[in-house]
Amino acid sequence: MKRALFLLMGLFATTIVFAQSTQLKIEPNTNFAKTGKLIYPDSEGIDIYPTFPGGQAAFIVFIKKNLKWPPGPKLEGKVVLEFAVERNGNLSGLKVKKSLSKEYDNEAICVVESAPHWMPGRKLTAQGSKQERYRMSLPIVFSLK
Repeated sequence: MKRALFLLMGLFATTIVFAQSTQLKIEPNTNFAKTGKLIYPDSEGIDIYPTFPGGQAAFIVFIKKNLKWPPGPKLEGKVVLEFAVERNGNLSGLKVKKSLSKEYDNEAICVVESAPHWMPGRKLTAQGSKQERYRMSLPIVFSLK
């Protein structure tokens, strides 16, 4: 159990991914309500966080393969998306929490919408565990560096 929790915590540690000179940055876990910073994931009261199939490495590969620069002038900045991982692994309620521009927002949304089903979050109970809906935020940083 400790090992699984450690691995899941690693999923939400700082990670940088480059996709066609675009940088995706997953920021560390923080508590929005207590610190004013975004939390990844946002929901509380869950024991096992939702994960992308294949874990963090597969998520990085997926983003590298699918995230493209929108046409037009190259901008640098961050798009923060918010979504829920449902009990069946579907993503729902996808919306932009922090916008860079309409084109960049749409590209970030397109990539997340095209993602396969996630492994849903789970709450441990005396009888085992049950799948739970879980809200998450994902910052995607577009950088020319």
